[in-house]
Amino acid sequence: MYLNHSLENSPFKVEHKENCSQCDRVANYCRMALKSSRRIDSFIECDSDLFELVQLSIQLIQYHMEHLSSWIPALFHELCELNRQLKEESMERDSLIPLSEEANEEEDRWACAIRVAIYYCRASLYEQQNIQRSLEYYRKCLCVRPSKHTRLIQQSARVALEQLSRVHVRPCLPSRTSSVSSKGSTAHKTCSNCGREKRGMPVCSRCKSQFYCTVRCLQEHKPIHDLECGILK
Repeated sequence: MYLNHSLENSPFKVEHKENCSQCDRVANYCRMALKSSRRIDSFIECDSDLFELVQLSIQLIQYHMEHLSSWIPALFHELCELNRQLKEESMERDSLIPLSEEANEEEDRWACAIRVAIYYCRASLYEQQNIQRSLEYYRKCLCVRPSKHTRLIQQSARVALEQLSRVHVRPCLPSRTSSVSSKGSTAHKTCSNCGREKRGMPVCSRCKSQFYCTVRCLQEHKPIHDLECGILK
């Protein structure tokens, strides 16, 4: 049995405040609990407790993205691994005869809710990093079978997808062999640090999506972007 991660019974339950001295401890607890929930020899037990654990993990990541917390990549990785295994299990379950149809259906509903929550988290994080990937994950969020547990999240995903689709114009990205946008491009780029617009800008050589009007802006934004670029790959 994986760690008891019911939030009501957890000694790590805290209300997030500006002075969040316990958040490192809570994040480590969430990471261990998520890792323990993933099983090699059987299906993941999906219930309201695991869903609450996922929600808490997502909230911690969202609250601390601007503070460059060192535990974010590891916690984010556990969420992605949980989602990957649940996706694989959802295909395997279809070929098995459940011992209890009612119990199996309830677990399936919670599994779908967990996947939707993680897809929505990834989509929202990508909004500032890579619009195309954000759109991709909002679509994945909507492709999961809906249930009473996913209704509100999927409604929000649909609204976000429609809004991003209306305002997004696919940028002319540089080739992988160049770290500077093409001089011949007529599309204006926006500096990720100061917001200035111009045609030719240096671009992050790793993600190819963050532009900077000067080397100074690139250096000033580097601590924040290094964290985002490492997570959103």
